[in-house]
Amino acid sequence: MPVPEEPRGGGRLSLVMTLLGGFLILVVGGAAFYFTWQNQRELREEIPSQVSPTALPSPTPTATPTPTPYVHADGFSLTPPLGWAADTGGKLGADVIFTSQTPDMTPEGSLVPPNLLVVARATPKAGVTLDAAVARTKATLPRLLKGYTSIDDARVRTVSGEPAHILGGTYREAQLTLRNKQLIFVKDGKIYTLTGSGLASVWEAKQYNALFDVALTSLAVAGPSPSPTAPPVVR
Repeated sequence: MPVPEEPRGGGRLSLVMTLLGGFLILVVGGAAFYFTWQNQRELREEIPSQVSPTALPSPTPTATPTPTPYVHADGFSLTPPLGWAADTGGKLGADVIFTSQTPDMTPEGSLVPPNLLVVARATPKAGVTLDAAVARTKATLPRLLKGYTSIDDARVRTVSGEPAHILGGTYREAQLTLRNKQLIFVKDGKIYTLTGSGLASVWEAKQYNALFDVALTSLAVAGPSPSPTAPPVVR
């Protein structure tokens, strides 16, 4: 995507950042949200429950997430990478999208900021397990993402010690090769899907693999509030 000519009355860099920031959200975030929605819709079908995850090495990121977690009104929290801006405007139906303020550049000169998209939705049927959600997502991804190649497939634990699963891989979109890493978590009748995405060409150099490991597994979901105890009756 060529860099636009400098408009009158505006900064060139500001315009490029605005246009391409929105571009990545539509490309990367749109794909992530679409297969998340599709996964939940298709869970109404019969789903195999056997998953054979591989071990995930402990992350060793060089970039440290902010020590202050982001807390959503719906009762979940996570720690996004340091300095990433939160958008809770409901784009693509996401609960929140975190976007890096430092975009990466393709060899053609396009600016692509990595992002982290969070979707929390009620399960379409009662009793959906983590294994079932993972199995359906694994079957759906190759159909929805062009040229999808699986790289990550591992059972992990969140910061609160609860089981979750990470899937990830590379795919093509709008002439770009992208890579994502997605955490799937099921609790109290909801499926939480956190998807970190960015340019595949800079994934290793920017240590996004470890960065997203830390951010994704920082997810914490508050349990249901206990029923209030009725005050004793005074006679």
